[in-house]
Amino acid sequence: MEVDTLAKRIERATGIEVEDKNDLFGFFSQFRPDGVGLEAISADSGVEGEVLARIRRVFAATAPGWAPGQLYFKIRRFEALDAASAQRIAGSYLMAFQRFVQYVGNAELSDELAGVRVESHPPVEAQEDTHLPIAISECLGDFLAQQQPSRHELFLLKEALYSMAADYFLAAYMLRPVLPLEGDAGQALDEYFDIWRYGIKLKFYKGGIAAISLPKTEDKPSQPA
Repeated sequence: MEVDTLAKRIERATGIEVEDKNDLFGFFSQFRPDGVGLEAISADSGVEGEVLARIRRVFAATAPGWAPGQLYFKIRRFEALDAASAQRIAGSYLMAFQRFVQYVGNAELSDELAGVRVESHPPVEAQEDTHLPIAISECLGDFLAQQQPSRHELFLLKEALYSMAADYFLAAYMLRPVLPLEGDAGQALDEYFDIWRYGIKLKFYKGGIAAISLPKTEDKPSQPA
């Protein structure tokens, strides 16, 4: 009996013949704004169902304000959040990301993150730390690069999920149920969803400081993107 693989379901539902994960770059745009039709390519139970539920959360967050022609999944109506709550969310996220870093074996970055404290405003006359955010991104990127469809067919969607918002952290959140992480090593990937959905930005400074900023709730893009 022929196995009904993810690639075959995608081809049957959309006509796309998938030979490589890069064939699916921009794939999810065809299901905007509400994700109608996603059920044709993914089961709603098991690990596929868990990943699908996370993908639907991204659709739900970005559907308000969406218009045809907009390339990326962007939140255009952020939920209001006070600075104290944002500081707490960001602090929890960074602590959880340190545990992820420890799990993947990057001791140097783990030590750097251990000394970071989150502030509500940039420090006076402090120099920006451009190294730390790059190191964080590279650590996650290296980990995701190891996750190939040969391990699990859901990794066929990796670039498609990245292309939704040009954000590997958001892609990792959606793929979290199938990632090989034990215990609380993947908590940061779960918590990143709050960083993203509230529009919390982190800027790092020398001396182990991460300053937060929040979007204005009335901000709207001047043109589709």
